Amino acid sequence: MTTASAVQRANPAPLYLVIIAYLGFIIIGMPIGLRGVAWESGARADFAQPVGALGALILANTISYFLSSALASRLIQRFGLGNAMLGSFILTGLALLGYALSPAWALMIVLGVVVGFGLGFVDAAMNVYFAAHHGPRLMNWLHACFGIGSAVAPLLLNYILAQGGTWRTTYTVIAALYAVLLLLIIVTRNQWTVNPAGEGDGVKPASGRATLALVIVWIGIVTFFVYGGVEIVPSDWGARLFTAARGIDQTEANNRISLYWFFFTIGRIAFGFIVPYFKAATLMRLCMIGTIIGAALLAVPPSDPTNTLGVIGLVIGAFSMSPLFALLVTATQEKLGPAHAPNAISFQVAAASAGIGILPALTGLIAEQTPSAVPIVWIVLGVILLGLFEVSQRVNVKG
Repeated sequence: MTTASAVQRANPAPLYLVIIAYLGFIIIGMPIGLRGVAWESGARADFAQPVGALGALILANTISYFLSSALASRLIQRFGLGNAMLGSFILTGLALLGYALSPAWALMIVLGVVVGFGLGFVDAAMNVYFAAHHGPRLMNWLHACFGIGSAVAPLLLNYILAQGGTWRTTYTVIAALYAVLLLLIIVTRNQWTVNPAGEGDGVKPASGRATLALVIVWIGIVTFFVYGGVEIVPSDWGARLFTAARGIDQTEANNRISLYWFFFTIGRIAFGFIVPYFKAATLMRLCMIGTIIGAALLAVPPSDPTNTLGVIGLVIGAFSMSPLFALLVTATQEKLGPAHAPNAISFQVAAASAGIGILPALTGLIAEQTPSAVPIVWIVLGVILLGLFEVSQRVNVKG
């Protein structure tokens, strides 16, 4: 691997499929961005539940997201990418419509399993697809689309509430968007393939067991697990750091977490233009170091009431981290090729989802007692991520 542009595929997918994929990632990002704000904007009251009950829905989403991501490669081999995506969008769209119509909280949990399964499969499948057909530029923009969807969803809810609608109306609108996306997938179903023309011809897909026999795959799995924590810890616990440890009011603290996600999304767009001019390994290393520097700046005790340096650190960390997921996925495609890469990428996406669920939860145990330790956790995870990356650069693929 020389420059990041070296992983651009000789036979990229047609532009209209890229556009459909981008629209798809915007739409699948919306339920994630809507979940918490819908809960506080009427859902909790409708179901007469305590604040913490949302954790049950998050758990249902997370477990099924993990399972479907891990099974994605097998489902693609069994049914084909187009057919599997078609089934996933049908189930997810119906489950989101079920959210809008659900009369009971228990049913919401059941539907949450279906939603998580659908979102997890599409996430893994699209990563497999883009790794096979495109390099890190378009992959970064794909993940930026997910961020756009997550950011737009609360705005959509606010608009609907202002027009006299409810949180249920918002889920109905998103389900309708899934129906539009479903029509696009139906029309193009046979054009969604994992391997570009001429790449991987005659190569038999490896079994999951064979892929897991490779040491480099396990290093990748652990790397993505840690990455999940690096990405989400500052988002989940940054507000508590600012309010409980640094005296910032809740509204301003929330704005700073919004700023984190804004620069994270902007970074993914910007790095799409930057990646062709760097060696992929060099760029990943620099981005990991930049993330650690951002976390270190956030950890510095504030010297002014607004904690300006901490905000700068949060922004630097978010921007630096933004291209890592896409770069790591495309590096997997390059290292393992068409036989093992689909399995490995599916396992990696599943590991990232597990890291997103587990590591912030463990961090919460620390943040509850010592909120000032949140950036220290971010630093430690960032250093572990960098260490795992350096190890991966020195391990033989067959080792």
